[in-house]
Amino acid sequence: RRDVALVIAPDARGSMDGLIASAKQRLWDITNELARARPVPPLRVAVLTYGRPNYGEQTGYVHVDLPFTADLDAVNATLFSFQTDGGEEYVARAIQTSLDHLQWSQSTNALKVIFVAGNESAEQDPQLTIERVTPAAAHRGIVVNSIYCGADGDGDSPGWQRVARNTNGLYA
Repeated sequence: RRDVALVIAPDARGSMDGLIASAKQRLWDITNELARARPVPPLRVAVLTYGRPNYGEQTGYVHVDLPFTADLDAVNATLFSFQTDGGEEYVARAIQTSLDHLQWSQSTNALKVIFVAGNESAEQDPQLTIERVTPAAAHRGIVVNSIYCGADGDGDSPGWQRVARNTNGLYA
């Protein structure tokens, strides 16, 4: 059985108000799908949100709401408790924070996945680019799946596609 380490990282900015409930539900569905796998894998989930001004500029507006835990009730409570607020959407910083501030499995066989979701450009971060952070994730064996809450053909979707492609992840 492979260890599974899953990070759920939704955008918590005000522009996600109309989308956040469905994004949180889909992310929770993914967690439940992994928990129903047979044989049941050792599953640890972390929740990280980004984009709220009260998280502070020094953090890139990113906050670890719940470090890795096997307590899925705590994951559910955390995921469904946060509210949106205006701010900056720094997708690369959210990925980097998960690399730097979470205790990933050391098992070489572990499945390590980040699901990052948002509705604006994934390339807004003035300090950290997707091209810099995604190879670091891939080098550590971490797959980043991106969920773009916008139209697939608009000008922001290619950045979200690159986030996934650069780590052998999936784009939705």
